[in-house]
Amino acid sequence: MKRILLSMVLLISAGCSSTFLVGKDGHGYFLGSGAEPLYAWLCSTGDAAKVLAATNLPEATRSSLYSALCSSSRSGDAVTGIYHSLPNDQRSSLQRAFTRHGYDINVVR
Repeated sequence: MKRILLSMVLLISAGCSSTFLVGKDGHGYFLGSGAEPLYAWLCSTGDAAKVLAATNLPEATRSSLYSALCSSSRSGDAVTGIYHSLPNDQRSSLQRAFTRHGYDINVVR
């Protein structure tokens, strides 16, 4: 029952979200949420640079997204804006890059 309830909450919040859920180690946060654990996963470990390098995003977009995620002036609104400006193939590329680097997308295990 608990698993069903969690799945329902995730589906509802995913429908209302503006980016996608990035999960790891049983926890998940929406990309650009500003959550400290997400910042630690992506920025303190260097994973953000690795993930972005594995995409088909233009260099300027990768740089802007990295700055919005990891700089001292990081901004969830900027992440959301950049994400929404991406064509579908680039959004898919970004999500696949997260998966290739050990993250779950739109799932919390």
